[in-house]
Amino acid sequence: MDLLAVIVAMKGDQVLRVSCKTCKKDRNYRAPRSIEGATPVPKASRKSNQDKSASVSIESYHKQVMQAALGNPTRDYTITSAYLEGDVVHHPTFGPGVVQKVIPPKKMEVVFERDIKTLMCGGKRETTG
Repeated sequence: MDLLAVIVAMKGDQVLRVSCKTCKKDRNYRAPRSIEGATPVPKASRKSNQDKSASVSIESYHKQVMQAALGNPTRDYTITSAYLEGDVVHHPTFGPGVVQKVIPPKKMEVVFERDIKTLMCGGKRETTG
């Protein structure tokens, strides 16, 4: 079934990752079945997490979101803290990252230099002002 998606990461003119508008999850791009002559993209083996071009794209996407979050204070990641989209966090294993999406009730997606991770958190922080 073909579903609508928003482009999340590109390398040049090639789309690498998309976010599904239906389920709200990110995935690697594959050509819609409705395009004539589209050949299915073989799935990567679990041993090689991503091909080299995808990891380069994630690194450039990480740089973009870090640049956009410039000036935001960096907070150490804890599983009990609450976060907002755009918060800069420092994870002891994955390093610095930016909260891309808060997933109620207690999860969030964080863009790190090598990958986008879903982490547990204390929920969504209330905005002040």
